Amino acid sequence: MGKSDGSESHNLQKYGVPFYGAAWVPYSHVRSKLLSPKGINKDDNDGRDRNGSEDEASSVTTHNYYVVLAGGGGEGHSGIPNAVVLSHFDFASNSLSDQPVAKLGTGSDLPYRMAVHPGGDGIICAFQNSCRFFEWDEVKSAEIHKLGLKESEKVLSQLENVGQQLVLAFNSEGSILATGGEDGNLRVFEWPTIKIILNEAQAHASVKGLSFSPDGKFLVSLGNRGHGRVWDVTSSTVVASLAKEKDEIFVSCRFSPINDENPVLYIAAITDKGGSIITWNTRSWKRMRSKQVVQEAVSCFNISSDGELLAIGMAEGDISIINSTSLKVERMVKKAHLGIVTALALSHDSRALVSASMDSSARITLISMDKKQTAATKVVTSVAEVLRSVSTKVVNIFCGTKPPSETCKPQNSTKQPSVAKLVLRLASAFVRSASAFVRTFTSRVVNFGRTLIHYAANGVCKAMEIVRTVAAEVAKFVRTTAAKVAECFRTLLHSAAKNLHFVTQRVSLLCILSKIVECLEKVAKAKRTLQYCGVALHPNVWQILKAALVASVLQMAPMA
Repeated sequence: MGKSDGSESHNLQKYGVPFYGAAWVPYSHVRSKLLSPKGINKDDNDGRDRNGSEDEASSVTTHNYYVVLAGGGGEGHSGIPNAVVLSHFDFASNSLSDQPVAKLGTGSDLPYRMAVHPGGDGIICAFQNSCRFFEWDEVKSAEIHKLGLKESEKVLSQLENVGQQLVLAFNSEGSILATGGEDGNLRVFEWPTIKIILNEAQAHASVKGLSFSPDGKFLVSLGNRGHGRVWDVTSSTVVASLAKEKDEIFVSCRFSPINDENPVLYIAAITDKGGSIITWNTRSWKRMRSKQVVQEAVSCFNISSDGELLAIGMAEGDISIINSTSLKVERMVKKAHLGIVTALALSHDSRALVSASMDSSARITLISMDKKQTAATKVVTSVAEVLRSVSTKVVNIFCGTKPPSETCKPQNSTKQPSVAKLVLRLASAFVRSASAFVRTFTSRVVNFGRTLIHYAANGVCKAMEIVRTVAAEVAKFVRTTAAKVAECFRTLLHSAAKNLHFVTQRVSLLCILSKIVECLEKVAKAKRTLQYCGVALHPNVWQILKAALVASVLQMAPMA
């Protein structure tokens, strides 16, 4: 994985506009439409035709590379303009122009989404309630011809009052345009006539991803929830459903642009673990592979024109460049932007990546050619190294280990070894090498076995020691616990005995008091009877009688 360094400080510029769209300008097509035949240099192109020669590799840096960006602050009085910005990139200095080459304001309307026509017609931008078309313009001066932008006179009547469109996409030929609305409406038009081909009001809850197959026959659409859909553009029917698994959230989709019989469909998805890439077979529309490639949430996704590289932008501002075959990250640019990466695109020659962010920055990340070395080249290089090593060993066997000046100089025919001797020498060398290999291998196996047995014995001893220690600790714990339980039980019994004695005492006292009360009641009754009969006794007699009765009761009661 590569890292950004100080040498790339000029490849990032801020233009004062939060960007939501970014793309490379197909300059060769644009120039063929704008410039006069005298000004056209047929050898100068945008990097599409490459044969790998050194002259073309050196001259490609003189090509004109433009990027177009769209965004703004939206409605309101934030002071942030809404605009479509055109910037120039210089490969020689690896720098973006510090000021826009052209900047076309859009008033209070925010260009939220953008699609560049592949044939150089212009760009289409999606605003809050409609879509508008912009054309390339030529800014002439005495010394240079500079690319510019202007609003087209072409009115897209079919895309007026349609609400916010979240995604726009042309097919590879630029003959078909597809739009996906925030309301879930999917529309497909012929270009440039804007004749409606498909109009599905409930394609998804909200359309957020569109991609045409290389031949333009199929269109894949993704929604903010639910499965993806595959549409046959000719018949305007759904031919397959792309099912999600578990917690997947589809973010964006791209077909491999290589126009073969079975192109691959790539879908970038978000899971609870991060960002994943899912590949689909475009004949059976079945999953082929799913792999987590990053640990952050994916915010945007794109593919190179040769189908070899995938690019992912993340919510934390990072960028990843991924091999489309192995799905391995070849380069990671940490904090490429300070905010969420909203859009990215690879150049037509796959040598550079433009990315944009809501932090008002645009960045160009170069992709070194050595990272695009094909698997076939790597295999050929490896085979060449093996053959070179084998040939060197054979020469050493036949010619000895002397320096080449002494070994390979001509010898007399009488001293040249016969074929049988050469074969015998070769066989002997082979046997010696094999014997040495066997001895070395056997010795290493024996040493490894001894080491393994030693570690195993030590491990058993340590395990037994641990078991003994644990057993002793367990026994100690059991004894301590048993003693504590016995002590608690004794304390409990003692407390119970005390409580029982206390209760017994209280019961005896209550009995005594009950009897005293009973005696007093009898004395009072006798007093009332005598008074009723007219017999009056001295008060002290009654007091003495009460005291005598109480004393007799106390003497009869058991003492606790």
